[in-house]
Amino acid sequence: FSLGAPHSYRARQLKLAPSSVASKQSLSPNTNPSFTTSTSTSTFSSSSSSTPPIFSRRRWSSSSNSKMGKGGGGDPKGGSQSSKGHPHHHPKGGKSEGGGGGSSHPQSSGKGRWGHSSSSGGKGASRTPWSFVSAVDEADSLGLLELAKEIPKDWVDFKHGGLKSADKMHSTVLLKMTGDDHFQRLLRVARASKPFEMHVSDVFCSRVDRISDAEVYCIGAALSSPGLRALKDKWCEEETEEQKKVHVPYNSEGHISLAYIHARCKSEAEAFADSHRHKYQDGHRKLIVDAICYSDDKGAIRRVTLGEGGGSSTGSAAGPAPTNSQGISSASGGDFVDIDGSVLEGGGQILRMSAGYSAALLKPICIQKIRAGRSKPGLAAQHLESLRLVRDVVQGTLKNDEIGSSSVTLQPGRLEPGSFFADPKTAGAITLMVQASLVPLLLSGGACNCELKGGTDVSFSPPLNFCHHVFLEFMKKMGADCQLECVNRGFFPFGGGHVRLYTSGLVQPLKAINLSERGDVSSIEAILSTTVALPREEEEATLKALTFELKHWLPATTSVKEPKVEIRLERASRASKIWLDVFVRTTTGCIFHGGAEPQDHPGKGGRKGSGKKGAPQNFPDMATALAKEAGTWLKKQLDTGAAVDEHLADQLILPATLAEGTSKILCGELSLHCKTAIHIAKIFLPDVRIREEKRGSLTYLEIDGVALCGKSKGQGQSQAQAAASSSTGKGRPAGEYGQSQASSSSPSAAAAAAASSERIALCSGRLSKAGDALLADLRNDLKELSDWFKVVARADVHTDSIHLTGEGSKLSEARADLAKMLAYYFGDSYER
Repeated sequence: FSLGAPHSYRARQLKLAPSSVASKQSLSPNTNPSFTTSTSTSTFSSSSSSTPPIFSRRRWSSSSNSKMGKGGGGDPKGGSQSSKGHPHHHPKGGKSEGGGGGSSHPQSSGKGRWGHSSSSGGKGASRTPWSFVSAVDEADSLGLLELAKEIPKDWVDFKHGGLKSADKMHSTVLLKMTGDDHFQRLLRVARASKPFEMHVSDVFCSRVDRISDAEVYCIGAALSSPGLRALKDKWCEEETEEQKKVHVPYNSEGHISLAYIHARCKSEAEAFADSHRHKYQDGHRKLIVDAICYSDDKGAIRRVTLGEGGGSSTGSAAGPAPTNSQGISSASGGDFVDIDGSVLEGGGQILRMSAGYSAALLKPICIQKIRAGRSKPGLAAQHLESLRLVRDVVQGTLKNDEIGSSSVTLQPGRLEPGSFFADPKTAGAITLMVQASLVPLLLSGGACNCELKGGTDVSFSPPLNFCHHVFLEFMKKMGADCQLECVNRGFFPFGGGHVRLYTSGLVQPLKAINLSERGDVSSIEAILSTTVALPREEEEATLKALTFELKHWLPATTSVKEPKVEIRLERASRASKIWLDVFVRTTTGCIFHGGAEPQDHPGKGGRKGSGKKGAPQNFPDMATALAKEAGTWLKKQLDTGAAVDEHLADQLILPATLAEGTSKILCGELSLHCKTAIHIAKIFLPDVRIREEKRGSLTYLEIDGVALCGKSKGQGQSQAQAAASSSTGKGRPAGEYGQSQASSSSPSAAAAAAASSERIALCSGRLSKAGDALLADLRNDLKELSDWFKVVARADVHTDSIHLTGEGSKLSEARADLAKMLAYYFGDSYER
């Protein structure tokens, strides 16, 4: 819906207690520090001289009223029937377990700036698996969006549910799918079913009795679909009569709630439903349903395709090979690629690389002898969660996925965009989950967001700042659209880190990268991160000590006179840590990283994993020690003459082999991780040309990529097959596997190609000096805005800015809405 004045931010005011208003206008970072807050102790306050109004829930908010049922804001199927006794209104609460209610967005916090928190269990709570079908497609075949637009906005009760957004217009298939075999049974039934039609059988207005604090009505549409009923019945054949009522608690074939209406508008709403009923009962409108959506216990959505060869099922030779949404098909159907997990590096690198190639090329894999040579062989929690994340992205099936398992198989299904979640429940490295899933996410054909939990800065893995400022920077140079947002830092042994990864689907193949020349050092940046603010009297001395130490190893050839040094306050739970990241950039675009592992603040040690014994007991001395540790590693790297960071080289192998053109990388001595990455690449792409040339102590690599790219439906059915089975051994232009989306004439490709990004620079301190409460609410509302307009909106606290990415018309609509949101939070003069 377009934003009309009747339900704009400033038109929908909600009177709150003065204490609530005060709490929103003055948030101190000292008592409630935000992540990446600056070291300044000034209190946040709005620049507006007058108190900005406080507003009711956005129409697209994830929760409405905590009294509306578990989760709030759900479909109104819990009330008695209207005075007309509507037959389609059956009980169904707004729980997070399904039923179309509550927060249908998998990772929504259920908490907004102007709303109530959901009672669905809180962040990270386990959800009850369920399944549903979407009733709205791009063409609005059933006309539900068209109908909703006609509902006068002044009828709508935004406090008790408001208007339903397109992505929340779905009809339940099965509830409480908690059994071990329930999802697999859904796969089997879906595979045996054909796409079916869905029609609107009625337009109704009914009382919502489950809302206890107000009289609220709902305008909705009842659905008719014998095919959906048959699918439900087939799935329930293995259930008792009592259990059938648990999974399908009502007899109708489904309905969609469009808007929640004030009681004062009951008569008008009933007349509205009566006047539109004949228009939707003529049978001319129909939706072809070709997939069932399944929401698991993490809230991640998996799309299960109907028909032979669809979904994520395995073990059947019937039907075509699995395909992704862009028409990429499995290279070898049911032929598994066998991987020896004990060779070379013999650890997680083999698992991550194999899973990445398996998902990108849709080739099933079987990995055996997992970490056989390690002191604790088999899958660890971090490896397992990385595999499960890739499985979810590719809608596949993962077998033997247990802690300690020595073998595992991954059968890909279809690459689809969506929301994903991963949490190993340990301090497992989040950055390694990013490494495993990034390329499949980029090939999914659309926008994705991942909620990743675990450790952000832990031993034997890339630190988060390296992932953000080095790995992702080079992926962006190769054409990837990806952003990383840190909500919370996490350390060994407790974890607790929380990171959000946003990606957009590739519209053309990744570009080859050239890192063949070192160049001269052009800049040096050091970031001293701390989870607890330094004492003011020690802050300046710490900066001076850090700067002085870093100057000692500045290369003699550089024109840089002094490194840029800053202190950042990071958010973390159960930890008082301090650590250092140093980045060296060169004139040819190379980036090198040197880091010092997190240490306890002075006087905070003594626990396992808390820091090194004998560590300095004041901040200036600690900063000096951290600089020496980081500088030693950096100097060693710079002395080699290589053009790529040693820890980056192995991470570039997978994207380089799939890119278009020839990538050139000048490495030092190839690490075991890099040799392992090349070994796995040659298994999946046996004829890909990877040339190694020794240049003294250096190794020069040239990699001819296969120009793999996600495709629109109907554009070539065998791109991955061609990439995996080709024997030319040469780099291929994108046109060899079908023209790239950038030049495609398909509407979806044209829309993707038109995607653009904007950055809104806020006044200094608007985010970096804000407290946790404001940031949490802002992030939640940005996510809801993203869901509503099909864009990606995110806050960058470090730079006090908002980033907005999307397609032209949607971006324009989202921008206007975002302006009102920011004015609400920060007053009219929020931009600098």
